[in-house]
Amino acid sequence: MRRASLVLSLLAFACFLTTQASAQEHYTEGTVSRTLLLDAVPGKLNDCLADLSQNLKPMYEEMKKQGLIQDYAVSLNLATSSPDDWDVAVRIVYANLAALDGLTAKTDPITLKFYGGKEKRQAAMDKRVTLCKLSQSRLSRQITLK
Repeated sequence: MRRASLVLSLLAFACFLTTQASAQEHYTEGTVSRTLLLDAVPGKLNDCLADLSQNLKPMYEEMKKQGLIQDYAVSLNLATSSPDDWDVAVRIVYANLAALDGLTAKTDPITLKFYGGKEKRQAAMDKRVTLCKLSQSRLSRQITLK
C-alpha cells in the first residue's frame, strides 16, 4: 500500500512537471506588471490626475533611474461598463518577479526623501484617498507568443 502511494505521488508530480513545461512551449516570459485600477471620487478626476502627476510621477522616475522599475504608465478608462467602474489605471513594469523581492526596503528611501518623512507621506496618502480609491490591483506577466 505504501509503495502504491509512493508510485502515485511520483506519477502525479511527473504529470505536474509535464503540464508546466508544455504550458510554456507556446510563449516566452517577459516583464511583470502591477496594475492599480483607481476609482476617482465623482468630480475629482482632475484632482486625482494632478496628485498622480505631482506625487507619484517623480518617485516613479527616480525608481526607474535607479533600475527598480523598468517603466510606468497611466491610462484613462474610455469604456466604463458601470458607474462603479475604474477611471484611472497605473501600471508599473518590473523586469521579473524577483524584482518584487524586498521592494519596499528599496523604495522607502525614495518615498521618504520625496515626502520628507513618514508622517508627511501618510498625510499625502490620506489626501489621495479623498480623490481616488483603489478599485483593484492586478499582477500580470507579459508573454511573447512563439
